[in-house]
Amino acid sequence: MIAWLGLGGNLGDPERAFIRALETLEREGDRITGLASLWRTAAIGPGEQPDHLNSVARLQTSRAPGELLVRLKELEREAGRVSGERWGPRPLDLDLLLLANDEGHLLQLEQAGLDIPHPRMSERAFVLQPLQELDPGLPDQRTGGQLAQHLQDEPVRSQVANKLTRKEPWYPAPFVPSP
Repeated sequence: MIAWLGLGGNLGDPERAFIRALETLEREGDRITGLASLWRTAAIGPGEQPDHLNSVARLQTSRAPGELLVRLKELEREAGRVSGERWGPRPLDLDLLLLANDEGHLLQLEQAGLDIPHPRMSERAFVLQPLQELDPGLPDQRTGGQLAQHLQDEPVRSQVANKLTRKEPWYPAPFVPSP
């Protein structure tokens, strides 16, 4: 199965938390097949918060969707995330955005606590920008159009997501860069 993960965080060193989570998934048998650049966005949430770092990872996994989601939530806790205020600050946020079968056909799931595609991803520039960078042309299963089309929608259009440019990739080998 192919899974697209949203990576986010705004406490401590989110970049390092992303790398640790991805390295753990690789050690456990998942294979990172693509990573978007890092993007900086203003926090969406209560009170004054630091900006978020965000990215998207694509991975090949043999885990069932529910099992993958449980593991992602465990990785968040291991990085220091505590349950609390919705959209509050956090060192690591891992969202399961999309799933596809091994042939690349996108799947739709509605299970307790797991909706695929992620129900709010089309409303968030910090998901759509890195997703578009990583895999341009992904379809929106709900509308029949492309996910990138939502970048022109309000309020997404007014959200600012700034791509961080670097001479070197933010991730270590063996992770595969985006095309």
